[in-house]
Amino acid sequence: MNCLIPFRRRADRFDRLVGNLFGDAWLTAPARSDGATWSPALDVDEDETSFTVRVELPGLEAKDVAVELHDGVLTISGQKEEQRSENQGSASWRERRWGSFRRVIELSTAVVDDSVKATFEKGVLTVALQKAKPSGGRKIAVETR
Repeated sequence: MNCLIPFRRRADRFDRLVGNLFGDAWLTAPARSDGATWSPALDVDEDETSFTVRVELPGLEAKDVAVELHDGVLTISGQKEEQRSENQGSASWRERRWGSFRRVIELSTAVVDDSVKATFEKGVLTVALQKAKPSGGRKIAVETR
């Protein structure tokens, strides 16, 4: 895959690993520099003509999510509210995440801005991006003076 997902992807994997070892306290604390308190899982698929990004966002709706594209960087962010019931006792185990999230994907190829489509269905956000066709170049006439 030519899609560059530099430091943030490694940091997200590290967060999950440490969270699995040390429990909820690690992942629920807003210790990330971007203010996010959790990081949803995502897949990025690339072929000759497009990128497709799928993000798991259970419990959210389309209105809870923002998708932005700027200078070849796709940013997906949002907020998931904590859900508690009135008669909830002390929890013995919590794995569901809540709070703000932000995923940043640096694309390796320019995309056609007007072609970007985001859809949300059954808790999965899908962002489709069409790659820009490389210019075939052009011959430059050399002038004399």
